[in-house]
Amino acid sequence: MGAPLDSDTYGTLINGLCKLGKIGEAKELFNEMETKGCLPSVVTYTSLIHGFCQTNNLDEAVGLFEHMKTKCLYLQLFDGWMELLDLMVSKRHKPNSITYSTLLHGFCEEGMLQEALEILDRMKLQGMKPDAGLYGKVISSFCNICKFQEAANFLDEMVLRGANLTD
Repeated sequence: MGAPLDSDTYGTLINGLCKLGKIGEAKELFNEMETKGCLPSVVTYTSLIHGFCQTNNLDEAVGLFEHMKTKCLYLQLFDGWMELLDLMVSKRHKPNSITYSTLLHGFCEEGMLQEALEILDRMKLQGMKPDAGLYGKVISSFCNICKFQEAANFLDEMVLRGANLTD
């Protein structure tokens, strides 16, 4: 009706377009939203990420997550990321080390060590070799909560697995 759109209206439209499978149009609207200074909500990001996943455009989904991370909204989506990982695996798209690393670092930063360990386990189950940086993040997180034996156990595992900074 000619009235300017606000963030909520954009979000509703983007969500509706995604549900209709019109991901390209939803992405255009998302870009327009940002150029007009409207801040997308976590729900808007989630809708678009989910839409990208449903159309097997996982690179776009990961890219949007990275974009959202720069906006400091990513912590609200960790549960969604676990769902995204499951979806990627079910569609035979292996998450890469960047995906796992991003999640592991985020979980550790938020003190969600159990979730970080789940990410580490998923990496190993997929045959990926976590590098010393990822182990270091887990080890530091255990030290931060005074669980030194657990930290030592992961240090031993890191050495036994031969993890180094160039993996």
